[in-house]
Amino acid sequence: MQNQLRLLIVEDSENDALLLLRELRKSSWSVVSERVFTAPDMRRCLQKRAWDVIVCDYVMPDFSCLQALKILNEAGFDIPFILVSGRISDDQAVAAMKAGVHDFVMKENLKRLIPAIEREIAEAQSRKERRKAEEERTIAEKELRALATRLVRSQEDERRSIARELHDQTGQNLTVIKLLIDQALKSAPENIVPLLKEAAGGINEVLKQVQDMSLNLRPSMLDDLGLMHALMWMFSRLQKQSGLVVNFTQNIVDEHFLPETNITAFRIVQEALTNVIRYSGATEAAVTVWVQSNLLSIIIEDKGRGFTLSALSQGTSTGLSAMRERAKMLEGTFKVDSAPGMGTRITVQIPVQHDTQVDNANSSGVPSVN
Repeated sequence: MQNQLRLLIVEDSENDALLLLRELRKSSWSVVSERVFTAPDMRRCLQKRAWDVIVCDYVMPDFSCLQALKILNEAGFDIPFILVSGRISDDQAVAAMKAGVHDFVMKENLKRLIPAIEREIAEAQSRKERRKAEEERTIAEKELRALATRLVRSQEDERRSIARELHDQTGQNLTVIKLLIDQALKSAPENIVPLLKEAAGGINEVLKQVQDMSLNLRPSMLDDLGLMHALMWMFSRLQKQSGLVVNFTQNIVDEHFLPETNITAFRIVQEALTNVIRYSGATEAAVTVWVQSNLLSIIIEDKGRGFTLSALSQGTSTGLSAMRERAKMLEGTFKVDSAPGMGTRITVQIPVQHDTQVDNANSSGVPSVN
């Protein structure tokens, strides 16, 4: 059984079209064809049925190869387009190929037509398969990103729940126990006082640990006061704990970010500064946060020891990978610039939906980093 070839011939000469068809009868195809030589007829035929290949003359009285190619491109079909001409200069042939013609066959050498059609149909099928694979990959990436977003959201909800439980239940219970011990100290026998004081000290230490755990899990000011207050609290806390000084610059006047934006930005800055403390050897870092054109941009940089970027491609830094994935989940971008002895600069940009009114004096560009 012969394979069917659906051929659209753009040719004003009926005799030349018949010569094409006679040549194609030498192939294994059963040819179904239609001939057009005006723009309206070509548009009609493109919408009428699916075509396997288009064979087009270069110049016709009221139409041309380049006009036909433009109509094909405007229609959005990926159909092999082969130029068949008897009179054409080398410059015209090159221009046609640059415009998108897939192949060129001279009319006096029509024996090249069958191999050219077979090759271009195979190429078109390959392009179709690549597009399908790309579409499937894009869909799979979106599904994975949606799953990761749900997992992170679930994780953050769990963190919030545990943090609230630690603060409201465990913290309050420990406070009650501490008050009872303080009350017992007032009337306890002298031989019991040291034990009660030791117990009170232990309760104080555990209470502080519980408070720290609650804050580490989910700082309440992130939900109550917003991203900027939470970041400033983080910087103050890091300085007390590690000595790291953070120079903070921002242009946020009135923030109304979505909760996902707040937690993503907070966690990225938190992870980046944790890396500075652990690995860079720097005692200072700079954080810049600004909004412009519905884009939240964050830069975290230090002048520490830096590292080679090859470590990123080898997947050795889970912290950087986690930051990148958090940015991706919100359709954002994540970039790292670093080199040994040159410090590290992390740049994050996240699209945001909000009603923020940005100070006109700052909205025209990136604020300077102190």
